[in-house]
Amino acid sequence: AWSYRTGALELHPDLIAKSGYQATPILLSEEAGGHLVTCTPFNRVIALDPVTGEEQWIFDPKLDTENRAAGRFNCRGVTAWSDNKAEADQACSHRIILATNDRRLMAIDSHNGKPCAEFGEGGQFDVTPLIVAIKPAKQLDGMQLMSPVAIVNDVIIIGGTANKFKDVSSMNGALRAFDVRTGK
Repeated sequence: AWSYRTGALELHPDLIAKSGYQATPILLSEEAGGHLVTCTPFNRVIALDPVTGEEQWIFDPKLDTENRAAGRFNCRGVTAWSDNKAEADQACSHRIILATNDRRLMAIDSHNGKPCAEFGEGGQFDVTPLIVAIKPAKQLDGMQLMSPVAIVNDVIIIGGTANKFKDVSSMNGALRAFDVRTGK
């Protein structure tokens, strides 16, 4: 019925060999905006009209492409969450949670693609200090976040991908958890 090009490879032609589209789009409920949401290998989040394919909004986290990812630049998907304690029309009562290749966790309003200001610092939380705190942390450039997060009882749970075959001091694979409303 329709097709859509993300433009990711045109934006980063020098990184084509280190990127891949593996995202599974999600369909939001009508209350959350009703969009079909996907992400590019460089973590741009795109909301489309599921019937027409028309672009509704794009969120660009301005990924640090100098960060040499563990495998490839990739985003395997995003996660939707609705706050049952918020008013339905309140900003960020319905969110998209994104884990980025450069180790940030982000919350985006699912209606308009704007960052949720009350989450972390201006809508994002840098996970890097938590990764470095657990040894081994020698090769931070080999650690990235690229899979959709899990949300259980209003807690975001993330894993990570590390270049585990580089040497014995490769990054750890610890799970980490964050409050979905505040990022703490």
